[in-house]
Amino acid sequence: MFKEFLEVAQEEINTIKQENQTLDEEEHRITTRLDEISKIRSEFVIDNNSLNAYISACPSNRYTCPICFIRIGTSIEMKPIPGDNDTDIFKCSHCSSFIEVKA
Repeated sequence: MFKEFLEVAQEEINTIKQENQTLDEEEHRITTRLDEISKIRSEFVIDNNSLNAYISACPSNRYTCPICFIRIGTSIEMKPIPGDNDTDIFKCSHCSSFIEVKA
């Protein structure tokens, strides 16, 4: 009779080991993803002077793409494209961003 209890105990131990293995694998996936997220987030960290740098780097007579400037530090002039009567539209040839400006 005690043999049956030992078998049940062994099955429970095996079940717990399997659950623990599954949790370890899940923890590894989560940790890996958190590391990826942290790396991506660090690539988007900008300093507090980015807006001032953008303003000082862009002459008032050129419409420079703020997205390209902030993300990759490149001044790319945005080109005007036809819009409706009360909106001017500008498109960046590098990142394809659009900026609409009410006329």
